[in-house]
Amino acid sequence: MTGAFIPSGYNNVFFSKPRSMARFGLLMLNQGNWNGNQILTDTNYFQQMVNSSQTLNPSYGYLIWLNGKSSSWFPGLQFNFPGSFSPNAPSDMIAALGKDGQIINIVPSQNLVYIRMGNAPGAGEVPITFNDTVWIKLNAVMCNTTSLNSYTPEASFSVSPNPFHDVVTIQNRTQGRVEVILMDITGKQMFSEFFSDAEFKLNLSDFLKWNVPNESNFK
Repeated sequence: MTGAFIPSGYNNVFFSKPRSMARFGLLMLNQGNWNGNQILTDTNYFQQMVNSSQTLNPSYGYLIWLNGKSSSWFPGLQFNFPGSFSPNAPSDMIAALGKDGQIINIVPSQNLVYIRMGNAPGAGEVPITFNDTVWIKLNAVMCNTTSLNSYTPEASFSVSPNPFHDVVTIQNRTQGRVEVILMDITGKQMFSEFFSDAEFKLNLSDFLKWNVPNESNFK
């Protein structure tokens, strides 16, 4: 991790980079362990950090916000809001919410770390509410995946190899004419072709060349 504390008015503000923020999030996700090396040896402190530090605001640990609690007090507001501070985020999410909407979210149940750096949120948004707005967008694009080998042996098709690199082979056991349709994550149809042979090969590297405006962007 890289960065430095720089005085700003009455504060000492830590300036860093996205990769370092993500690494800190991964360190938190792994409870202070980095690649088998226990960096944070005081595990009792870690547990206190990610649990309610007092009864006034159960959504706050030690410099860490805790989602999924019974109520929340927000900075500068003398009002107790019932429920999670980020209702659209997973209940086990913990968060570091910094100045001008700098965000680190850690979700153990999804093995997920997401960070946000940039300018301050727009009008009407503060880091707490902005964090939930981001989760609304994330939930719209993230989905669960099902491995291809979840098909039963009696299925009419087999797809191999799994995972694949460039070419995927579809074997047809129906002895009839079938249609192969390829869709992107949004449900947009990208490719369609009928075949009646026992085996069909689809070269996705060629598909990228057909559909990507600037192939040099892909490594």
